Amino acid sequence: PWIPFARAPASTWGAGVQWRKKSEKGMLASGIDLAYQPLGTLESAVNIDNGGTSTDGTLRARNQYLTAHYVLRLSPFNGWFQPFAEGFAGGRAAVLNTEFTTEDQTLQDKLSGAGVQEFGATWNYGWGFGCRLRMAEGFYVMARYASISSGELDQVTEVSITGDGNVATVVEPVAMPTSSVLAGISWDMGLKKARRRAAGN
Repeated sequence: PWIPFARAPASTWGAGVQWRKKSEKGMLASGIDLAYQPLGTLESAVNIDNGGTSTDGTLRARNQYLTAHYVLRLSPFNGWFQPFAEGFAGGRAAVLNTEFTTEDQTLQDKLSGAGVQEFGATWNYGWGFGCRLRMAEGFYVMARYASISSGELDQVTEVSITGDGNVATVVEPVAMPTSSVLAGISWDMGLKKARRRAAGN
């Protein structure tokens, strides 16, 4: 019999890093965005037929999004309030790993390769606008809203295990979010270098 296990929940939050390099005139900046968005570690107690003996165990699944974008940003002001607009293009991937654990070491060794790894990827692009507020010299808080166009992503939506220890997944095309909100902190890594140049002049 099939033992239903997990269905991927809706995405909620994530974390990421951004890197930008300004042009010489200072209005345009280009760079990359990298983001990680966990969908949670799901687990369920299962019962496996171990040679006619019923053995308890735990099946875990870790589902997450990975995103990478190339970004072009227009930021015309350099004061304490810095509004900006940007466009980006890149891709997003969904990665799922499963793992079965039990206190029965013989069964653990037997099912050590029973886990599955699934990977799906798609393209996306979009635009956004936001602002940076200077809190101290070279240090800012930032917020951005983005509108996203994206392809469908083949994502694992359900994981299950049979009584004899075979793990199976259900993969379905899933529509990606069409917007996102980002908030964080930023700082100017080139501030000291700019000061040295200014002092040299």
